[in-house]
Amino acid sequence: MKKIMIGIVVVLCAVLFVSAAFAGEKGSEGNYWAPWFKPALYVGYAFDANDPEYTFTTRGLAPLGLTKIDLRVPHLSGVYVAGELPIAITCRFKVALEGSWTWSLATDDMKEVYNGGLARRTWDLDNNSDAVTLNFLASYAFVKDLSFIKDISAVGGLRWDYHSMRFDEPYNPIGVASSGADTIDFRMHTLAPVFGLTSTLKGYKSGIFGGNIKLGLLGGPIVWGHVNYKEKVGGVNLWHFNDDLSSGGYLFKIFGEITALSGKITPAIDGSLSLFAQCTLSKTGGTLDATTRSGATGSFDFDTSSSVVAIGLKAAITF
Repeated sequence: MKKIMIGIVVVLCAVLFVSAAFAGEKGSEGNYWAPWFKPALYVGYAFDANDPEYTFTTRGLAPLGLTKIDLRVPHLSGVYVAGELPIAITCRFKVALEGSWTWSLATDDMKEVYNGGLARRTWDLDNNSDAVTLNFLASYAFVKDLSFIKDISAVGGLRWDYHSMRFDEPYNPIGVASSGADTIDFRMHTLAPVFGLTSTLKGYKSGIFGGNIKLGLLGGPIVWGHVNYKEKVGGVNLWHFNDDLSSGGYLFKIFGEITALSGKITPAIDGSLSLFAQCTLSKTGGTLDATTRSGATGSFDFDTSSSVVAIGLKAAITF
C-alpha cells in the first residue's frame, strides 16, 4: 500500500511541477513552450481473451486441509471508458495522465475449486466486476518529421490498477461445508513501472476523412501489489488474505489507433474521431499470509494472469 501511495504522490507532484516550470517559456525556434492540451475520451467494449483464474497454493502445512484454491471467475465482458490528458512541454517532450474504468456486464457464475478438484462449489456474482487503471507517462520524440514518420517516442512512467469482485449465495457444494449466506470479497491493487515506444505515422487523408496512425507498446518486468481476500462462512472469515505482493509478474500492452475523421471545430480548436484497439497482458504473483477462522495461519503462493482486449472510438480535441 505504501508503494501505491508513493507512486500516486509522485505522479501528482510531477504534473504540477512540469506545468508550473515550463508555462510561458520560449524555445530556441521562437515557439512558445506553454503546455498545449489534447484531451481525449475513449468509449468501447472490453473482454477477456483467455480464461481468468486466481490461484492460492500452500507453501507448507495446509490450513483447514486445503492445499490449493482456484477461483475460476467469469470472463470480463463489458463497457470500457477512458480519458487522457496529454500536456506538451515542448514539441518533443510530453507528459500524459490517463485513466480508465472497465465495468463488466458478465453474469456467469464463479467456480471455486479446492485441492485440484477434490472439492468445489459454485458462486453467484453479487455485483459487477470493476477494474480501474491510472497511468502517468512521459515521452520524448527522438525521431520527428522524417518522411511519413511524424514521430517515434521513448515512453516511461507508472501504471496503477485496481480490481474488485464480490460473490455470494454459493450452491452445488461438493466435499465442502457451505451455506447460502457465505460471501467472497476480492480486491487487488497493483503498481508497475512501464517503458516502451510509440510512433505516429502519416495516413491517407481526404478532406475530413482519414488521418494519422498511432502505434505503441509498453511493458514492465516488475509488478508490486496488495491483495485483500475475504471468504466468509456465516459472517465469520473462513479465509482472510490481506498482504503485499512481492515484485513478481509482468505487464505488456500493445495498442493502436487510426484517425477516421478530423477537422476544425472552431478557428482555434481541432477535433478528431479515431478507431482504437489495445491488448493488455499481465501476470501478478507473490507470497501471501492467510488467517483462518480457527486462528491458524498459513503461507500461500498467489498467482493470477489476464489478457484484456478493448476496442472502440476515441474522440479528441486540440487547443
